[in-house]
Amino acid sequence: EIQTILDTIPSFVWIKDESHRILRVNRAAANATGMTPEQIEGRLTSEVYPEQGERFQASDRQLLRGNRPVRRIPETLENKNGDDYKMLIDKYSLPSLNKDDKRILVVGTDITEIEQTQLALASQEEQFRNLFERSPLGSVLIDSNRQLRLINSRIEAMYQLSPTPGRHIQLIDLVPSEFHEQLTPPKDRCSMNQSANAQFEFEVVRADGNAMRISLVTAALEIENQCMTLATFSDITERHQVAMDLERKQEELERSNEDLDRFAYIASHDLKAPLRGIMHLTEWIEEDMPPQIGQEVREHLKMLQAQVSRMDMLLNDLLAYARVTR
Repeated sequence: EIQTILDTIPSFVWIKDESHRILRVNRAAANATGMTPEQIEGRLTSEVYPEQGERFQASDRQLLRGNRPVRRIPETLENKNGDDYKMLIDKYSLPSLNKDDKRILVVGTDITEIEQTQLALASQEEQFRNLFERSPLGSVLIDSNRQLRLINSRIEAMYQLSPTPGRHIQLIDLVPSEFHEQLTPPKDRCSMNQSANAQFEFEVVRADGNAMRISLVTAALEIENQCMTLATFSDITERHQVAMDLERKQEELERSNEDLDRFAYIASHDLKAPLRGIMHLTEWIEEDMPPQIGQEVREHLKMLQAQVSRMDMLLNDLLAYARVTR
């Protein structure tokens, strides 16, 4: 029954005497070596594990001298396929019926997958920190207590801040207080509907006294089961100034166009009055001309009337064009 229990346990189990001879081994530990329990039991540790045997025996002696458990010794074992097991080894003194007969219980926990997972997580965290730090935009990570958990160097350059060990950068240094509620993530688990992305702009004064226009974009993140807000800052001072200048120029252009339309309407309307006077004068001259006036004078008079008619047509067209926008 004891052997069945040992073989059911996924951990590696060895029982040894004080001379480092393996008295009993469970199925998991035996399978890792490629041998059967019968082939292992009765052999010395150094015979079964030639490369690690000396280290194993040194920790055995440490346990026997102190009579206290030796815990969490990191070790690497090579399995029958040539792959490595990452192990944590615990050793305990095992009570025996014979007080002079000392036994050692060795329990090995396979942490290969755990270590691989930790390495993968560490790699992902390193990649995130590199991206975070190298971002051309200022970025901060805010927790539910409105504390800045991460700040990249771009923020310091953008705001001209120089934090000291006694004075860290705080949220109030970056964002006016009226926007803090929008940046605070919920204390419970993130809800994508509750923590939707947001974008807004505001004016701040840098440490050097110059005004700055900031565009801020937020995104909800869940890190280590905590909801965080990733806030990204962009200095849009120049862009905002250009937009304001364009808006002012647009307004000036609209006013100028209105003035031009008004002038065209007034000019075309007022010019028609003297033009009608010229038309009447040519008609009166034609009526009053004596019969002996030469043909050349009459042709010149007709040319004058034609030019007056053409001018009248142009003024009518200008007046119509000025009325188009209304």
